[in-house]
Amino acid sequence: MGMNMLVNYDLEPLFYEITDRAPAGPRQVHRDITPIFEIIYPQLNNILNYGDREELVLLTVYDRESWTEWDTADVDELATACGFPRPETYSFERDQLGDIPFPEDNFEGYVVRFDNGFRVKLKDPRYVKAHKLLSGSTTRRVIEVLRDPVTDLETFAEGLAPAFRASLDDAVALVRQRYSQIEGAARAQHARLLEAVTTGVRKDQALWTTENVPADLRGLVFGLLDGRDISPGLWKLTEASLSETEDGQI
Repeated sequence: MGMNMLVNYDLEPLFYEITDRAPAGPRQVHRDITPIFEIIYPQLNNILNYGDREELVLLTVYDRESWTEWDTADVDELATACGFPRPETYSFERDQLGDIPFPEDNFEGYVVRFDNGFRVKLKDPRYVKAHKLLSGSTTRRVIEVLRDPVTDLETFAEGLAPAFRASLDDAVALVRQRYSQIEGAARAQHARLLEAVTTGVRKDQALWTTENVPADLRGLVFGLLDGRDISPGLWKLTEASLSETEDGQI
């Protein structure tokens, strides 16, 4: 059954447990083929929510002598005989690949198979962002999601596995709290400046700011004086502040 294809050998008992529940287990399949499976179980992915699913999805089959891939119809027939599910299939023209729609949530992406058997993965952009966060919930990665004008965080988080959703929520809350603290401090200093310097002369404002405002907040205070958007500076200070933790981890 091509067990050497499994990445994690600790999964071998689960592999046989699942196949033994099928109408025809792997020991009943002739030995001159190599079937390719994707194994799905609740602990497989911290991003997608698989619920209680435990199953082997038959992706394709190769003939061991010629190492040629079976036709789809033959793979379907074997899957039906053995009781293995098959992946959902969709048909697109090559010029449509750039506009393939992705479902709203709980979706990793597509595997595109060309007529010559060549395959490429098209990942859902939301999954890619979540995977970056999962691989290391650094300050920078959380801020990238929060700053992205296209990404609605609530929509982005819907459908994520509960454990990852909780971790993401904690990280986002910490970033937002620090952002608010820095913004509050900058606005408080701006209010003090306007109260202390009533001449409206820029030189007087600059002198007072240099003498009374912490160095990291001066750019924000001048930004408020000029009526500019200070959010880029706020995000920069937020990242710098939180990155002082070990390895930038939240």
